[in-house]
Amino acid sequence: QLLVVNHGGRESVEYFELSEAGDKPVLTWRGCVVMPEEIHLNDVVNMNSGGFWATHMYPRNSGVAMIRGLLGAEIGHVVQWQEGMGLTEVAGSKGAFPNGIEKSLDEKFLFVNHYISGQTIKLEIETGKTVARRSHSSPDNIAWDKDGEHLIVASHTAGIAEMLSCQEIGKNENCPIQFDLVRVNAGDMQGEVIFSHKGSPLGAATVGLAVGDYIYLGTFSGNRLGRISYPL
Repeated sequence: QLLVVNHGGRESVEYFELSEAGDKPVLTWRGCVVMPEEIHLNDVVNMNSGGFWATHMYPRNSGVAMIRGLLGAEIGHVVQWQEGMGLTEVAGSKGAFPNGIEKSLDEKFLFVNHYISGQTIKLEIETGKTVARRSHSSPDNIAWDKDGEHLIVASHTAGIAEMLSCQEIGKNENCPIQFDLVRVNAGDMQGEVIFSHKGSPLGAATVGLAVGDYIYLGTFSGNRLGRISYPL
């Protein structure tokens, strides 16, 4: 089962089932959860029970709220959805522009990137307490490393003005700004930069996903995916 944040036509979390037909992958839509008017999502991670946690960046359709968020106001949070219970705010999850999210395998903790305040927090779901954190520049998305003990965080090292300039780049161009991949221990949140890149052929990476012998890279501004050998 795959969960996807949708901004096209409606703000929602879409459910898909991935299967195979012969040697071809098949993606089948299975349903959705439409968000309230004020919710503006970024990333989502599933619950084993069928629900999900997702990051809400700032109130949607409000230019003032967006500016406040970019200036560091803690007006975003993590939302939780379960069938029959609806959408609720996760205690202790408020932050400045919550972005990427991942869960611990036992579903006791959430790892949440707060983009503007420059930190990845480890949040205990039951108590709402931040039990550990790591500071780094503008952390975007987060994914488990293939060892199941570390997380890979895509971090942007450019300033906000330079980041916003990439919004004007055409669909066949690529934003050249520098990014880091940070490997973070999921226990104590200590970490190190394992890869850094600026310029062609791909910049502004938003995610690093380790699969097999590679890390695959996505970007918020460009027309391609990237791939690097891993271990590096």
